[in-house]
Amino acid sequence: MKTFSPIAAAILIAASGTVMADNNTALQTQLGGGNHATSDQATFAAYNLSSQTQIGFVNKADATQAFHLGGKIYQVQLGIYNKASATQVAGIGNMSSSLQVGIGNDSDTVQAVEFFSHAYTDQYGKGNKSYTLQTFGAGNHSNVLQIGKSNKQSTTQILSFGSNASTTQLGDYNMAHTTQSGVSQDSDILQAGIGNYADVMQSNKNNTSFVGQAGIANIAHVNQSGKDNVQLTLQGGILNIASTNQYGNDNFSLTAQVGLFNQHYTTQFTDNNVAVGLQAGGGNLGVIVQ
Repeated sequence: MKTFSPIAAAILIAASGTVMADNNTALQTQLGGGNHATSDQATFAAYNLSSQTQIGFVNKADATQAFHLGGKIYQVQLGIYNKASATQVAGIGNMSSSLQVGIGNDSDTVQAVEFFSHAYTDQYGKGNKSYTLQTFGAGNHSNVLQIGKSNKQSTTQILSFGSNASTTQLGDYNMAHTTQSGVSQDSDILQAGIGNYADVMQSNKNNTSFVGQAGIANIAHVNQSGKDNVQLTLQGGILNIASTNQYGNDNFSLTAQVGLFNQHYTTQFTDNNVAVGLQAGGGNLGVIVQ
């Protein structure tokens, strides 16, 4: 069986010509004042749906579907000065959904040369920012929930197939970044508190990561470039730092920190290892290399 080629499919869509520019649906509802909504389905797009609802004042929503077949974009804004942008280009069967409740939230989703992937973004509060990119892949899922103010997150799924990324931010000024490539990756970031930071990078296949942070200014770094690895990072307190790197295969890592100013670093170069680092108190330093 030949490998499915997103590029070849994109070329096929582009070559379909005016046959593709048909049977689209755009729905817009605006209640309030100064709202702006744009839906563009004019460029070789077919059987796409765009639904935009704005209730409030000076909200802005943009939806673009070009060289795309069977896409769905849902944008709901309740409040003032919210901004949402969704772009589906050169793909099939993608879905993008954003819900914004509050003031000055910003959501941007791009699905380019992507197939049958879903992206959800829900924002409640003030000044939250979310960016999601799904490109040159298929069957990916991204879920973002931000409750609070001035939280920031980015999710990038590039050359990814069947991967899942979830980011939940509860509080203020938290930041999270997730990057996935390869096959069947799974990442979950949960932040509760103020000013926590987490970044997760996954490549190869079948890696699983969970980062949970509760407190203030905790920092977590995760890099999984092998396959079939599992890692859990749990942080509670203030200014704890945890770093996990898994370059081998079939490894397991657990890092748990409670307190303040603790540091732990785990690196797994080889296969079938187990690493557990537990820290309670303050100013502890732990290093594991396998």
